[in-house]
Amino acid sequence: APDTLENWQDKTISQFNKEEISRIKLEDKVFQRIENKDKQSKTMQWQSADLPKGKRLNQKAINDGLSSLANLMFNKVLGKESKSEYGTDKPVLKLHLMLKKGGREYLLGQLKDKDDYVLKVSDRPEYFQLDSHVAKSIVDSSKRWLTDKAKEGSKATEDDKER
Repeated sequence: APDTLENWQDKTISQFNKEEISRIKLEDKVFQRIENKDKQSKTMQWQSADLPKGKRLNQKAINDGLSSLANLMFNKVLGKESKSEYGTDKPVLKLHLMLKKGGREYLLGQLKDKDDYVLKVSDRPEYFQLDSHVAKSIVDSSKRWLTDKAKEGSKATEDDKER
């Protein structure tokens, strides 16, 4: 039998099926899922009506980030009460997903004086500690969801085409 509480915890409780996502809000940008023109492909496609001038969606980065969120495993439960050292009052990432079963908001803050991060998921009462490399990959991915449009004459990849 496991010898500590952390070893008994179900570290997959925040996981979900990413196919259930219909809309994403990242900061002030909204991304809407659209039907994939390639009926054989299981890759989700996204569009946004409010793209900043000179930007396009990076479909691969969005889908990679969503895969990381959908399969997220936490390190440990920190408790059910917010603490100032969690950094969720000034999150490094605020993301809202619209799922088939309702909405879910993610707040990701960096632990004060530590490398690890704290995750608060709106439909869970707990605060979760995430390893630094897990949290940073999600944050870094979200920063690549919008990229500069390809310069005139260069060819954008299929994954990066504007929607």
